[in-house]
Amino acid sequence: MTRALGVVLLLAACSGLGERVGRATRGDATLDSAAVAESTAAARGAGSSSVFDSGMDTTVSWERLEELVRATPESVRAVMQRRDRRVTVVLLDGRRYNSTQPAMDGIISLVRSVDPSGRILIATE
Repeated sequence: MTRALGVVLLLAACSGLGERVGRATRGDATLDSAAVAESTAAARGAGSSSVFDSGMDTTVSWERLEELVRATPESVRAVMQRRDRRVTVVLLDGRRYNSTQPAMDGIISLVRSVDPSGRILIATE
């Protein structure tokens, strides 16, 4: 009996069934990058090609940007880091905040600290 149960659990784990069931119950399926891209494109209309090219744009200090991300990580849809250390944070409501990080990968460290599950999309240039 124990062996049969072990085989069933092993098969379920290898098939990915547990992950699919867990995602469906938590609602994470809507957080896939494809789903985000489709919902964003639908909200903006067919003419746009990027998450980062519409909405209200605001430039803030790095400290203020850190405060915003730490205070409400659940409202952050995506972050983008450029080679010149400029970063953009896109919120679920379409607002964008721009800043310059003091060191490269600062935004990535910040996002990983407030969102260990990896829900927030990270783009780098």
